[in-house]
Amino acid sequence: MPYFTMRDGKTLFVRIVGTGKPCLVLHGFGMHSGHWLPFLAPFLTQHRFIIPDLRGFGQSHLTSYNKPCVLTNNVEDINDILDHLRLAKVGLIGISMGAFTALQLHRLTGFDRIHHYLNIDQSPLVINSEHWQWGIFGQQSEARLNRFKDILSVIKEFSPNTPYEALPLYLRKAMWNELGKFIGAAVPQLALKKAARKICRKERFMRSVMPTDNWFAYIRCLESYLSQDYDMRPYLADIAIPVTLMMGRKSEMYPWQGQAYMHQKIPRSEIVIFEKSGHIPLLNEPLRFTVELGRFLK
Repeated sequence: MPYFTMRDGKTLFVRIVGTGKPCLVLHGFGMHSGHWLPFLAPFLTQHRFIIPDLRGFGQSHLTSYNKPCVLTNNVEDINDILDHLRLAKVGLIGISMGAFTALQLHRLTGFDRIHHYLNIDQSPLVINSEHWQWGIFGQQSEARLNRFKDILSVIKEFSPNTPYEALPLYLRKAMWNELGKFIGAAVPQLALKKAARKICRKERFMRSVMPTDNWFAYIRCLESYLSQDYDMRPYLADIAIPVTLMMGRKSEMYPWQGQAYMHQKIPRSEIVIFEKSGHIPLLNEPLRFTVELGRFLK
């Protein structure tokens, strides 16, 4: 499983499994390439999956972003990976931040190297306004993002190179507490929400799940979402390839209406709604998700 060198000289871990038609798979925030394996396993004899650990995550945790816009950084890395593998056309799957990276790829360079795309629970616009209420956290967006901004205002007092252990305990607790609420927003069941918040208070355990040697990478993602002009709506009508839009009806992270809007704008799109799911249909309805994934791959 190789590490590839990107255009800035830094390396990215890329997991490659299966044989057959190539398909690029992008994980979300807090995830890594290994999380995809149980769902891709049934299709390994007919498809070759290229699954990078994006900067700051998984085995690419120590690879830092080199510019303020994390999505643009990810897009450059994707193109570098496809160049390394000499792939002219691939399928593309993205969930959450991975899906937003895919939409940024289309925005910046088009989908010339993509022959079909699966967008899993990601809105085309993150920040809400009086004309758009289907961004991150829906109706609760302003209150939740204000809490993130408060934490960011304190973190800016510290250098990105500050060792995690040198950060004040109150700040570390605040970060894990907000992460618990963030993860809780990804699941619809109240018991799982409470469990996510409780687990995220256990710092030692969470550091084994989300390493903190390069803790600032997580902050860079958050800061980028809050400060960059991420509005993919003007580009949707230009997507000419087949697109499947998967969404959880109960998603608190991104209300399903945002992708319904995408369905109206993208000419060759179809919509798949998981009635019992939140932000992560893979977790909430794994069997149906695997079936629908197989339909997409065909």
